[in-house]
Order: sequence, then C-alpha cells, then structure tokens
Amino acid sequence: MISGKRKGYGVADYAALQHMTMHEASVALGVSYASVRDVAARHKLRFRPARAQRSRADYEAVTHLTIREAAIALDVTEDAVRFAKKRYGITFRPAERAPVAPAPARKIARPVPVPPEPAALFGGPFWTPERDAEIRQAMGRLVRLSALADAWGVPVSRVMARWHVLRVAA
Repeated sequence: MISGKRKGYGVADYAALQHMTMHEASVALGVSYASVRDVAARHKLRFRPARAQRSRADYEAVTHLTIREAAIALDVTEDAVRFAKKRYGITFRPAERAPVAPAPARKIARPVPVPPEPAALFGGPFWTPERDAEIRQAMGRLVRLSALADAWGVPVSRVMARWHVLRVAA
C-alpha cells in the first residue's frame, strides 16, 4: 500500500482517528498499517487498543455459557472462543438445537404405463398394418415418405408423424 506521506495526510489527519484502532485508521485513510504505526510512534499518538487478549481464567469463568454467549460476554469472536476451547481443553455448554420433526412420508401414486391397444397403434381405419410396413421400409427417408404421401393422397407431415409413432413403438 501507499504510505501516508505520499497520499498527503498530515499528523492532524492521523490524530483525528485516535478513537479507532490502528487497523481501522489504516482502512479509513487507505494507507498501510505500518504507515499508521510509524506516524503514531513518531508523533506519540495513542490509538484505541485492539481487543484485549483474554486469559484462561476469563474463558473458564464463562464455561456455563454456550460458545456464542461466551463470545458476546467476553467481546471476542466465536472463533476465538473455539480456539481457547481447543487450546485450554475447556468445555462449554452445548447449544440447544430445535427438535427436527421427521418429514411426512409421501407416497406418490404414479400411473402405470399401459401398452397401446393394437387398433390405437394403427391409428384407425386409415393406418393399416400394410401401410405401416411400407412406412417402416421407407426408414424415415423424406423422399420415400413424400412418395407414399402422394400415393395415398395425404399430407407428407401426416406420414412423417406416423413414421415417428412407429419408430418410437418399435
């Protein structure tokens, strides 16, 4: 980061932020922490101290609380309490969890696929097994399906649709 001198901040700018920690002042000014530390040492400025280190006794005094409650009581983060728990071998009151109700069992009745009736597969009186055989022999070729449509006097789209029905049914 750029030091405070290059940005043009004077001692008064740093002194106005003495109600903050050095880190907060460095963020507010947009300069490095080292820059704030150097100016503070050179001009004997006293910034607000960062959170105080807690002793083992402080953590042991709040073991009757949950980790979240202990963090609030000691004015530290929950991670700091977890670190102390691991470091000092301290146990805290477990957090109460809301009971989880089991999800209701849902049975979804899915319809059983019914095979099509032979008459429905042939599509009524127009589609006969012989015509279906001719469509199958065309093998989906547009030229052949078009020739069949002309011979039967129906639109080619209807013959192509029948081809797809037969292809899927096979």
